[in-house]
Amino acid sequence: PGSRGRILFVDDEEFLVEWGQALLERLGYEVTSLNDSTEALELFSAEPSRFDLVITDQTMPRATGLQLASELLRLRPGIPIILCTGHSDVVTQDGLKGSGIRELLLKPLTRKVLAEAIHKALNND
Repeated sequence: PGSRGRILFVDDEEFLVEWGQALLERLGYEVTSLNDSTEALELFSAEPSRFDLVITDQTMPRATGLQLASELLRLRPGIPIILCTGHSDVVTQDGLKGSGIRELLLKPLTRKVLAEAIHKALNND
């Protein structure tokens, strides 16, 4: 898929933050990566129009991905959000209905799956 846009990538695992940043930049996106959900909220709050898409992990200290998404959507309704989790029993696609989250991806992520989900979320497919 064609790749343009500014992405906020949030995961508490430093390895995944580095992997996500490198992968998304190779796909052509401008990426800001953070490993702290409260930092991500502060950054987003300062300039909600700065990002075209947010990708967040579900299981993080301080605030979960769902909590972060809820706050981001309160600040900017309609911002596309992709939620990633390694625990499919914690969050389900059906459970996300009405949450504003566009995609649910199960870890481990692959380049192809992530690229397709981003394209779909950004184009509202």
